[in-house]
Amino acid sequence: GGLCVLSTVNNVHGVSSRMIQPLPVGLEEGQVSVLFHTTSKSRKFEELQEDHRCTLTFLNARELTCITFTGCAHRLQHEEEQQVFKNWPLFPPMSALYIEDTAPNFTAWRVEPTRIQLVSIPAALGGGKREDWAAPEVSRSPDSAEWSVVCMGGMQD
Repeated sequence: GGLCVLSTVNNVHGVSSRMIQPLPVGLEEGQVSVLFHTTSKSRKFEELQEDHRCTLTFLNARELTCITFTGCAHRLQHEEEQQVFKNWPLFPPMSALYIEDTAPNFTAWRVEPTRIQLVSIPAALGGGKREDWAAPEVSRSPDSAEWSVVCMGGMQD
């Protein structure tokens, strides 16, 4: 799997960002979601426990394209966490990251975005000749399944 930047809110220093390796973006019950893991000993765990708001930023440097998912991360129930731990399909396997007595520190999280934004320089989506440099963006309220277009960002209607 690819890497992305996870940004969380830190009440002392503002925003904290770090690289993570999530599972590929998926659809669950018609909603976009992203799964990732962390140890309960990490700063990101502490920050997400305090404030669920976060942003995931995926970059394809070769294609000059970036997509961001902004929303909230929620920790999975214990049974779901155990399934993620056992069935993690990416390298390295969880058993290599959480050795022996560190396995109980494993936590799994689901990000459910309320805003998705796409920037693609070659496709003239965000930046380029647009005066506002706005990128295509969709959003939804946290309690709604309906997405609405916030900005077309150079895309044709």
